Amino acid sequence: MLIEWLGPDGAAVGLEHSALTVPELFELAAELGLPVDRRTNKSQIINELVYRKVSRIEKPREDLLCMTDTELKRYLVERRVSRTELLRLLSDFDINPGSEDRKSLVEFAARELSDLGMYQRVAKGKQTT
Repeated sequence: MLIEWLGPDGAAVGLEHSALTVPELFELAAELGLPVDRRTNKSQIINELVYRKVSRIEKPREDLLCMTDTELKRYLVERRVSRTELLRLLSDFDINPGSEDRKSLVEFAARELSDLGMYQRVAKGKQTT
């Protein structure tokens, strides 16, 4: 209901300034079936809760593959893409991050997508020659 009233951004700010503790937010996320690790901080849990049904990635997949890893990192951070959405995006490309990679998921996703785009561009260049 909070999201309906305030929108995702307003709800996130409200939850950030609320009296809810990290364990309470973690419990709520677990009840909703969200993949939140125990080491996740309050802001990340709030992002997962609030943006779980909101697609923050608006660019087509092909455009993402044309970006450098630095551009991708900046885009993903600016858009406040949730871990759930990042994992879904990676899954679309059959990329499954290991436990170490999940710790810095934005950096991992940016690096993997940038590399995948480079490989596709190279493959297309070889096909035309």
